Amino acid sequence: GLQLTAWGVHSALAAVGRPASLNDVCVFLPAGFGALAAGFTGLLAWEVTRKPNAAALATAIMAIHPGHLMRSIAGGFDNESIAV
Repeated sequence: GLQLTAWGVHSALAAVGRPASLNDVCVFLPAGFGALAAGFTGLLAWEVTRKPNAAALATAIMAIHPGHLMRSIAGGFDNESIAV
């Protein structure tokens, strides 16, 4: 799961010439996935309603939702890998 994803991102960054430490990848991976989740939520809202305001509101709600924030902050990798 999460550990293999971090290793894959670390390897992919090294392969394209942008090496990063595995620690940095593990710190920023949850925040990156959180941003992707908020963006895809906005796209889903736009697809359903075809209203840009609905998409913006859905994205904003995901950005400040406490349950989403708790699992998508930078450095949250450690807690999640222990919980798994």
